[in-house]
Amino acid sequence: MLEQLPELWRAEVPGEAANVFLCDPATGSLFVGDGWGVAYAALRLHRLDLATGRELAQVRTRHQAVSGMTLDAGRLYAATGSRLFELDVTDLAVVRQWDKRLVRYTMQLVSIDSRLVAANWLSPTIGIFDQATGQTRRLRVGSQPLIVRRDHEVIVIAGFDGGMWRLDEVGRLGAYTNTLPVAHATAGRHIWAIL
Repeated sequence: MLEQLPELWRAEVPGEAANVFLCDPATGSLFVGDGWGVAYAALRLHRLDLATGRELAQVRTRHQAVSGMTLDAGRLYAATGSRLFELDVTDLAVVRQWDKRLVRYTMQLVSIDSRLVAANWLSPTIGIFDQATGQTRRLRVGSQPLIVRRDHEVIVIAGFDGGMWRLDEVGRLGAYTNTLPVAHATAGRHIWAIL
């Protein structure tokens, strides 16, 4: 029998649904994007204190909701419909912003070796974004791609079609494994998937 989980705190974030969030124990932060139903001009990303739920910082996301986030080298990366922001994790100040040659409507964002790997559930490709050049290289993987970081590697799964690859250091798909179609995946020591 499961024990009841005690509620530590509660915070209200704008939006009726589809709020995207990312926990960062290293900075004691919970990053939360506004959800559906918020006026475009008012859309924000919030930094909440992980211990208390108190808001520590916020930034406007320029008329687009945050759809994916990741952390890399002490920076927060937040993707929206057509933009990618590099943000300071403390005050959410915009360090850099890109708005060309990106995976549009990125719903999954993973960082590895100063590269950002992005996927949109609808497109059969993933994008490997180079921060230095602002260029994205696309790789065809199949319908509903899923990307998962496991230790120091990125695993790519063709969710609808099945099949799993490891993304190598130069951005090629290798070590193919046949799988059943996958709806969602996550990783720790092992890869866990919902079929």
